Amino acid sequence: GITALYLYRRYSKSKLPKSNQSIKTSQPSDNNRSSIIDKGEKQETSVVSLKIKNQAVLQNQEASKAIESARWKAKEAGAKVYVNGDFRIILFAPILTNSKDNTLKAIRAAQTIERILNEYNKRFSTKIDFGIGVGVGELIVESKAGKFKFMSADNTITSTKNIAQSSNSEVLISEKLHRYTAGKVRTEKRSDNTWKVNLIADRSDQRDFLQNLKK
Repeated sequence: GITALYLYRRYSKSKLPKSNQSIKTSQPSDNNRSSIIDKGEKQETSVVSLKIKNQAVLQNQEASKAIESARWKAKEAGAKVYVNGDFRIILFAPILTNSKDNTLKAIRAAQTIERILNEYNKRFSTKIDFGIGVGVGELIVESKAGKFKFMSADNTITSTKNIAQSSNSEVLISEKLHRYTAGKVRTEKRSDNTWKVNLIADRSDQRDFLQNLKK
């Protein structure tokens, strides 16, 4: 019994990954392939989650165009966008935007997406049932050979997905993001500890954002 336990421990230790090995992670993407992060860097990243709640019934071309337009607006603002089932996960990492603080940029992008989809809903009988959640937290990121890879260092992506699920065609932000942007964003507190965005009072970064959208 002691010999068997000794051999099991030796075998188990030999199977443990060494600390200098690459990190393998599955990230939300169009093809859901695994990717390898060789030299990831932990960065505070603003995350927007767009949930399309009735994707199965949205067969018309105009709905697809509206959703795709929302996705491209986020990309034009410097974000990376990944499809993860009914979610579009939009990441504003410093390594992508060359800006340390991306909180207002993410909220502004979320508002633009909200406007695009609500504008579609005003014009067409088949409505897009959606929710938008925005949060901020730590991601391990890498950008190499033109490819961006990431993995969560906390529960930020999961929590923004949950916020998007609870949103009813509006932009909701996390408690942490509300603390970061207090005084810059006018919000309304909800019972579930999220905050509904009414207006961005701070316009200091709006010029750059609008220039990116016009390009």
